[in-house]
Amino acid sequence: MRVSVICLAAALLASACGAGSDPTTTAAPTTTATPTTTATPTTTAAPTTTAAPTTTAAPTTTTAPPPVLVVATINLLHGIDYASDCAPETDQCAAPARLLALWTMVQEDLGCPDVVAFQEVSPRQQELVPDMLPELCDGRYQLLVEDRGLPDQEMILTHLQVIDEAYVELAGTPIWSAHRARLMTALGKVDLVATHYASSTFDLECGDPGELGCDEACASGDFFGDCQPRQTLALLEGLPECDPETGVGCSCCVDGGPPLAGLDDPDALFTQRIDFVLARPGPGCILSVDPDTTGHWADQPLDSPVEGLWWAADHAGVVAGLSVTC
Repeated sequence: MRVSVICLAAALLASACGAGSDPTTTAAPTTTATPTTTATPTTTAAPTTTAAPTTTAAPTTTTAPPPVLVVATINLLHGIDYASDCAPETDQCAAPARLLALWTMVQEDLGCPDVVAFQEVSPRQQELVPDMLPELCDGRYQLLVEDRGLPDQEMILTHLQVIDEAYVELAGTPIWSAHRARLMTALGKVDLVATHYASSTFDLECGDPGELGCDEACASGDFFGDCQPRQTLALLEGLPECDPETGVGCSCCVDGGPPLAGLDDPDALFTQRIDFVLARPGPGCILSVDPDTTGHWADQPLDSPVEGLWWAADHAGVVAGLSVTC
C-alpha cells in the first residue's frame, strides 16, 4: 500500500507513504446441540419420544477498525522584532508563555497526537523547545530539527520510530526550507514533510535554476511561493471553505501592531485559510478521515490572558486523524 499525505499549514506540508495492517477477523464458534431422546413404554400407550431442538449459532465476524495516524500542525509566529510587530522588550511576544499555552492545548485538546509539526520557529524558540519538551505529554516526544540559526525554520515532534530525517532547501533558501522525516507508523512507513512557504513579506522571483534554491521545478520568473508547492510535492512522490465574515473554516491570521502583534486582542478574527492537511491513498486503497480527531485547534482565544496574550500563535492549527484500507 502507498499513501501520500500532505499536511500544509500555512507553512506545513507533510506527506505519508506506508503499508497498512491487515484487518483481523474474529469468528464466534458454531455450536450444535446434540438431540436427546426419552422413551417411556406403557402397556396401554405407544412409546413417547421427546427430542430437544437442534440449535446452530450463526457465525459472527468482527473486523477491527484500521489504525489512525493523528498529525497536528501549527505556525508559531517567530516574533522577531525586525520581521513582526512583536516589540523587542516582549521576548518575541512572550515566547515562553505562548509555548506553554500550546503545550496545554496539545495535551488537553489534542490528546498528544502522533506527530506535531511547527513552522516559523525562531532561534529563540529553538532554544526554548528542547528545554520545555520533557514537560509535554510526559516527555513522550523526540525533536527532529536541524537548527541552522535562521529566523524561520521547521520542527517535527513525534513519539514514532524515526527511520531517517533531512533538512530540505526550497526556493528562496536559506530563508525558506522544509524538514522531512520518514516514520514507522501503524499505517506503515510515512514520509512527513514540514515546511513554510513564502509569504508576501519575502516572495521574490526565481532566476536561473540552481540559484537561491530554485531548481528544475521552478521556471525563471516564478515567485518563490509559486515554485515551493511544486518542489515539496516532488519530495512526496471535503473541507469547508473559509468564511472571512465569521472566521468559520479560516486559520489565518491574528494581526495587529506593536507591542504584541495583535495577540493581545481577544476579538481577533481569522479571515484566510492557508493551513491544510491533504492526503491521497495509493492505488486500490481508500483514505478515511476520522471526524472525531480532525479540525482546527488553537483557533479560539485563551480562557484567560497569559502575560497579556489571548492567543498562543497568530495562526490556528490543523489536526487530522487519517487511516487507510486496501
